[in-house]
Formats: sequence, C-alpha cells, structure tokens
Amino acid sequence: MNLKLDIRKGYDRVEWLFLRSVLGKHGFPCSFVDFIMLCVSFVSYYFFISGCRFGSIILQRGLHQRDPLSLYLFKLCKESLSSLFREATESGRVPGVSVCHGAPNISHLLFANDTMVFCPVNLPRVQHVCHILDTYKLALSQEINLHKSSAVFSRYTASKLQQRLAELLGILLENRDDICLGLLAIAYRSKCAFFAALKDRIWRGIQGWHEKPYRKQAKRF
Repeated sequence: MNLKLDIRKGYDRVEWLFLRSVLGKHGFPCSFVDFIMLCVSFVSYYFFISGCRFGSIILQRGLHQRDPLSLYLFKLCKESLSSLFREATESGRVPGVSVCHGAPNISHLLFANDTMVFCPVNLPRVQHVCHILDTYKLALSQEINLHKSSAVFSRYTASKLQQRLAELLGILLENRDDICLGLLAIAYRSKCAFFAALKDRIWRGIQGWHEKPYRKQAKRF
C-alpha cells in the first residue's frame, strides 16, 4: 500500500516551541538556537489602508515560506516524522516494502510538502501508521489535507479491504489518472507508454538548450 499525503499549509503551522526542541536535539549550540529563533519570531505584519498603517499582527508560530532559511528549518522538523517511521521500521511495526528480493525496505519518502508512506496491507500496521501521523500532527500542529491525499493498493488487494483501509485512514482511493510529482500515480503494464510523456518533456527541454545561455560544458553534459 502506498499513501500519498498532502500537508495543508505546512510552513504556516510549525510550532516554534517544537522547532526549538528539534534544533536542540540535532546538537546545535544554545546560542545558535537562540539566534535562529530570534530570526523566526522577530516578524510582525501591519495593515495598510489608503496608504496609512493600522494595527499589527504578532505571530506565534509558522515559517515564512519564501525565506531560504525556512526550507532547511522545515526539513529539520519533518525529520522528526522520519524518526518515527525509522523507529517503527526497526521494531517491525511498519516494515515498509521492497521493490525486489534483497532490496532495502522503504517505509516513507519525503519531498517538499509531499509525503509518501509505504506499508503492507495489514490492519494493525495501518493502524500504527495512523498513530504515527497523529503523533506528528499533535507535536508539530500539522494538518493532513484529506481531500488531496490518496491511497494506492496492489491490484491483488481485494476491493473491500481497500475500501476498509481507505475509510480507516480517512482518505480517497487513488485514480489512475492522478498526477504525483509530474508522473502518473499508477504505472501501467507498458513502461514505454508510461514514461513516454516524461521522455518527450525532457527531449523538448534538451532541444531548447541552444536558446538558453548555458555554458558549452553544461550542454555537452
């Protein structure tokens, strides 16, 4: 089973107290942590009406999404989710899945605001995944957008079981035409047809290189 989770306004909901704790657990000096928290918390917003400033809003949580520093701070916070899944994988409660015999088990993948979770189709293990997500949401005040999240099951999984687990998670079953990170969420049997669109998009980008100011070495590569 593959869960595609969408975090709703992840940057805006980061708790500063949790961020301070995460920075401390990663071994940063107290002086550095205090400086980072000063940069994060020293933010206020004002209203301008007809050119005049009115009132102010003092923030108590959240990160500015366009700030270069916020990206790294958010990744450190999401590392706590990785730690929860890593602990569950090592204990065997969420063993993850492997693509072939001898390959490492993968329990989750993180990319920006997107999170993908891999888990065998087993009710107790799916319940533990729910427990991990609830713990993460409680600690970081994150909220999963259920309308944009979905689940993908193997074609060998019974339809009734798929529906039951999707209802337990509170998310929808994946549609074959849904897009995830620029690719179809579900691969068809013909891999040539599946990756044809990606190949064409890359080829169009390569064809347009002569119009862009890339160095000759980069184009050759």
